[in-house]
Amino acid sequence: MKGFFKVQTPDELYKKLVRFKPLSSEKVSVEESLHRILTEDIVSTVNLPEFPRSTVDGFAVKAKDTYGASEKNPALIQVVGEIPMGQLSDLEIHDGEAMKVATGGMVPRGADSVEMVEYTEWPGLERPRSWFFESPGSGSFRQGMKSSRLREPQTLERSGISIVTRSPPW
Repeated sequence: MKGFFKVQTPDELYKKLVRFKPLSSEKVSVEESLHRILTEDIVSTVNLPEFPRSTVDGFAVKAKDTYGASEKNPALIQVVGEIPMGQLSDLEIHDGEAMKVATGGMVPRGADSVEMVEYTEWPGLERPRSWFFESPGSGSFRQGMKSSRLREPQTLERSGISIVTRSPPW
């Protein structure tokens, strides 16, 4: 049985592989895709979140309005409104203003950070006292940020992978 098993170099193998043409593809539902091979990249066409989103309960502020704040020297900020959870808003804050926001809620235009409610004292007045200074971007995810869930355009899966189920993390 001489010559039955001949080891080939990668170059020899690649020369043979080019003779094989791709099979035709078809579109199927997600339910029918299990154990099939993806023939084109899946690319996100949206940003998620689709708006700047708060990662904490608190007050959307301009970070510069909190610089130098401490418990002994709190920053006083005027609350000009609230954006309820699940609502989009075209409201905007200006210097010295804040807007109440919930975790996951929209951050208004003009705000570049969210002051955690735990770092404020708000005795029912319109001017909460903030004793923690913020950095721009703290307490929120911006559209298209690296920390966002999806950024347009982002490749979610590459062509050539096999569609398989994944075990849940628990």
